Amino acid sequence: MIKKILKFILIAMAGQAARIVWAVPQAPGKVEGSRSASGLSFTLTWTTPTRHTDGNLIAVEELASSKIIRSSALTGGTTAATFTVLAGSPAVFTDSTISGRTFFYTVRAVDNIGNESQ
Repeated sequence: MIKKILKFILIAMAGQAARIVWAVPQAPGKVEGSRSASGLSFTLTWTTPTRHTDGNLIAVEELASSKIIRSSALTGGTTAATFTVLAGSPAVFTDSTISGRTFFYTVRAVDNIGNESQ
């Protein structure tokens, strides 16, 4: 059973009023992938979330990165590798280490205090 833990964290940003964050970032949207013609690489693209799971907007400076989890099984199974794309970078990742094998990918948003989308 997956337990969801809400973190109540007071975030004070320079020049802005403090606010309480009640939820994690929403999951990245429009995740798409394509294998290269040679079958040796796989490229993922996605849209960065703009809201928390409670519906509140995410400020650009609140997102730290996108986390890409590569697994050898559809249900998660063994995690073969985890990759990070820093916030502010294009929402694209190319895995050039697949060498014709099949992998399954999950993309998660990570905020600047470590909360991950599902």
